[in-house]
Amino acid sequence: MGHILHSRSLIRYGRYSVDEAFPEGFINISFAAFCGSSSQRNAVAVTGIRRCVGRKGIVLIHNDPNLIANLAGLTGGERRLTDGRNSFRILLPNSTGSSNSYYDALYGLPATNVVDAIAPLPENSPAVADIQSLRNNLADYLQIIQIQFGQNRAPFGQYPFNLDLLLDLTQMPYSELEQRILNFLPPAVSAGLRQRLSMQGAQQQAYAAVKSYALQLNSSLWTYHGAADHKRVSIVSAVEEGQMICVFVPNSRKEILDYLSVELNSLINRNIPYLLVTSGIRISESDRFKKLFLNDHITLPYSTGIIASDLTSALGSVNNESYEADQAAFFSQTQEIFVFSCPSILSARPFSDAIGNYYRLIDETHSDRNRQPFHIFSSHGHGLTTREQQQAIVNPEELTLLGNGCLIYGSDHAVPILVDEFTY
Repeated sequence: MGHILHSRSLIRYGRYSVDEAFPEGFINISFAAFCGSSSQRNAVAVTGIRRCVGRKGIVLIHNDPNLIANLAGLTGGERRLTDGRNSFRILLPNSTGSSNSYYDALYGLPATNVVDAIAPLPENSPAVADIQSLRNNLADYLQIIQIQFGQNRAPFGQYPFNLDLLLDLTQMPYSELEQRILNFLPPAVSAGLRQRLSMQGAQQQAYAAVKSYALQLNSSLWTYHGAADHKRVSIVSAVEEGQMICVFVPNSRKEILDYLSVELNSLINRNIPYLLVTSGIRISESDRFKKLFLNDHITLPYSTGIIASDLTSALGSVNNESYEADQAAFFSQTQEIFVFSCPSILSARPFSDAIGNYYRLIDETHSDRNRQPFHIFSSHGHGLTTREQQQAIVNPEELTLLGNGCLIYGSDHAVPILVDEFTY
C-alpha cells in the first residue's frame, strides 16, 4: 500500500523570478507554460531558449508572432539574439504573412528519410506494392542526385537533396533525363538507372508523387525557387550549425507538422542535440509530431517546450480517445511546468488533478449522555474522533486566483511551488 499523505506538501514563495526558475545549466530540461497572459508565457519561453544559446540548436514551431517579437524585436529575414556572452542567428524562413518562403524542404535529410517523407509505407495496405514501386523510383532519382553531389558540391551546399531539385529532375521526360544527365554518369551506375527509369510510367509516377508533396508544403512552408536558387535553410542545417530557426505553421497544419517531424527525428537518429519549442501549436494534429513531446525523451539528445493558452489548445480536445493518455505522458516527460492564472476552473482542473491529493485529518469532538437502568442520574461522556477528508494539494479555484502568481511543478518537482508574485 502506498504512503498516505496527511499534510499539504507545498512550497510557498512570496516572490520568485523566471531566472531563478531557470538557473544556468538548465539546457536539457523540458518545460511548458500555460494560461495567464502571453507576456507571462513568452517570458518562460524566451528564458528557456536563452539558456540554450550557444550550447545547442534551437527550433521554434509557432503560430505566435508575439513570441517572435519578444525574442529580439525582429522584422523579418535573420537577426541576432544574444545572452550577453554569445551571439547567434535567428532564422525566419517563412515569416508570418509572407507568401515567399525560403525554407529549403528536404535539405539535410538522408535519402531514406526523403523517401519516407514523400512515400511513407503503410502497414496492411492493398496499395503496398504500388507504393514500394514508387519508393524504388524515388530512390533512383536520389541516387542520381547523390552522384552529382559527389562530383561537384558547389550547386548543392552542405547536403545533396532539396525539393526544388527533386521536382525539376522528376519533371524531365525520360529522353531529356537520359540526354542531359544519365549520359554523364559512370556507366556502371547508369546502366541500372536507364533500365529502371525508362520503364513505362516510372517518370510520371515519381513526378506525380513529388509534385503532390510539393503542393502540400507550398505557401505555408516552402516556395519553389528552382534548383539553381534553392535557399539552403532547414531545421537540419540550422541545428547542425548551432543556430535558431523559427518555422511558422498556420492552423497547426498536419502535413507541415508531419514533414517537420521527419527532419527532427533525423537529428535524433544522428544524436544531434537541440531544443524544440512550440507556441500556439496543437501538437495533437500530427501523431508523428506529438510523439516528439509525449514519448520518453528524457534520456534522448533533445528537450522540448510547449507554450499554450491552456492544456487542450496543445493536446487537443478532451473528447479525443487518447487525451487522458496524452495528458499523463505530457506530465511525466516535462520537468518544469509553469501555470499562470487560469481563466476557469475547467482549464485549471487538469493541473490540480496532476499534482494530486492529500488526506486532511479532521478532529471532531462529541459528547454522550446515557441513563443506566435503576440509576437516578444519567452519565455523561466526551470523546475525540479523527477522520480523513480527501483534498487537492492545489485546488482548481486557487489557480483561477493567482493574479501575478504562478504554480511551478513537473516531473523534477517532488513538491509543487506556489508563487504569490512571479517576476520576469
